[in-house]
Amino acid sequence: CQQPKNVGSCSGSESRFFFNKKKQRCRPLNYTGCGDNGNNFETKEACTNLCLEFTTPRMIRILFIV
Repeated sequence: CQQPKNVGSCSGSESRFFFNKKKQRCRPLNYTGCGDNGNNFETKEACTNLCLEFTTPRMIRILFIV
């Protein structure tokens, strides 16, 4: 999810999604079929489920025992 957009290095054409780190959302990608960098998802749902989990701030409780 933290990698830049990469369309690949072949001549195919597949509709995929990548996570746009700056906009914090999954965007469409026209993937060429090979050479991706991991920021490449078959569905928007798969992209959102994985990438937003790592970028959404969460409250963490820390228990101190004195």
